Amino acid sequence: MDAPGAERPKTRPPLEHADLELLAGLSAGVVEGGAVGGRDELDCAACKGALEAFAGRTENVVEQLQLWLGAEDAARERAQLLQQVLVARATVVLLSDPAGAGAALASLQRLGFLLGDLVARSAVAPGQGASREQLMAERLREEISRARAADEGVAVLRVRCDAIEKLDLSMGYRAGDELREAIVRRIRADVLRGRDAIGVVSREELVCLVRPVGADGVALLAGQKILKVLAPPLAFGRHAAAPEAAVGIAIFPEHGTDPETLLQRAKAALRAARAGASRCELYRHDLQDADASTLRHVERLRNAIGENLLTLHFQPQADVRSGRIVGAESLLRWHDEVLGQVPPNVAVAAAESSGLIQDLTPWVITAAVQKCAEFQRIDPAFTVSVNVSPSNLHEADLPHHIDRALRTWGVRGKSLVLEVTETAIVRDQKVAMDALRELKKCGVGVSIDDFGTGYSSMYYLVQMPLDELKIDLMFVRGMLESPDHAKIVRSLIELSHNLELTVVAEGVENEAILSALAHLGCDRVQGYHIGKPMPAHELLTRLRSAANS
Repeated sequence: MDAPGAERPKTRPPLEHADLELLAGLSAGVVEGGAVGGRDELDCAACKGALEAFAGRTENVVEQLQLWLGAEDAARERAQLLQQVLVARATVVLLSDPAGAGAALASLQRLGFLLGDLVARSAVAPGQGASREQLMAERLREEISRARAADEGVAVLRVRCDAIEKLDLSMGYRAGDELREAIVRRIRADVLRGRDAIGVVSREELVCLVRPVGADGVALLAGQKILKVLAPPLAFGRHAAAPEAAVGIAIFPEHGTDPETLLQRAKAALRAARAGASRCELYRHDLQDADASTLRHVERLRNAIGENLLTLHFQPQADVRSGRIVGAESLLRWHDEVLGQVPPNVAVAAAESSGLIQDLTPWVITAAVQKCAEFQRIDPAFTVSVNVSPSNLHEADLPHHIDRALRTWGVRGKSLVLEVTETAIVRDQKVAMDALRELKKCGVGVSIDDFGTGYSSMYYLVQMPLDELKIDLMFVRGMLESPDHAKIVRSLIELSHNLELTVVAEGVENEAILSALAHLGCDRVQGYHIGKPMPAHELLTRLRSAANS
């Protein structure tokens, strides 16, 4: 991408006032109602016309936003606004006229996807060519110089707030920006002193520079105070959310004497904080052994796959109308005699980093199909879902593994549902499309998991060979308290049904949420109210009990 301020291509005209006026026209009556709000008041034909009218300028707008995003605040704001607008208008068109929406949505797909990437992942500070990480390194270099002269210490506190990414998915990037700004204000007001500094280094991460610090305890106290002030929900706009913070700390000169080393070691401490219970970690030299730890996980995982030492648990899914358990999601469980109980995300990360995912996924599929055959002795229509990694979509042998497992255990293809995350789809659209079509030849169902509300997601629902949509638990858990979440759930159910997709809601933890989902026409539900993940024999017992009652 060209640097902001670079000479603009002469082959295309600049972003004209008429384009910006069109953005304003598209946004009229939409943004105030929320990204998916106002559907009943908007006219489908008018929405489709507005989208198609803008499509002719797509290439030009993308090119100019690539040049301007980060160089002009107004361009970034318009990009965020357009992203919200596209979601709202596309929702109206898809709900009202899914058959006729393809041309308008396809012409805008590249714009919608690129906007999401530019707005969420741009690491360039306004008006600068250097990354935010580099700018922070330069600021830290200055602090180190002053600290040396005064014989003082400098604490580097790296703060990550996972709620920002969740808001990006559920409410749009503007909401994520607003929460991040609220986080910065709270830390600056309630934790930092006048000479301390704070800056954004990535979408979800901030760095605080605290000077002077005379001992580790001062830095840890600052980290704990950050966690304390960020524990309650923070208000932003008309909303509030808990930031879900973690803090990693490195100190000059104990942990490093140059800014790059200190920032890297603060990040290593942050990774440890996110994985631990305390959520705040001071750098330790044993964290340098993290790579060695990963290698241990890889070697133990290779042994576990080869020796068949892994297991699956199954979280039941209930049919909303009948209340019967009609399916289950398979979830990896790994207890190692050396490492102990290994969290699924750690096991998958080790498999991904080492290439063992090509062995792990076939093992999971074979084990899930085998258990599905046992479940179907009680209920012949029972289905089992399996999570598929993004890298699995690049494996030419995956359809063969699935077909062999189905034939071996005598299970019909439609009894197996492959869950693919939205991230796996957007990573490489063509690869995902081709892979899913090949997998569909096995007769299996395909579900999109962790579904977000971005414009690109709407496009994939139309284009990809999907059978099911899973509404993320983040939306479901909050639907009774948050009107915005309730609107999202309602819209996703209606949209999915119009596209002839089955809807599964995750995170159903009480009868009130179940009742609300039933009223909205949701097809299946899973969550602790239905049942926690359990070994196969416990689910078999539950199925037999229900069949005999």
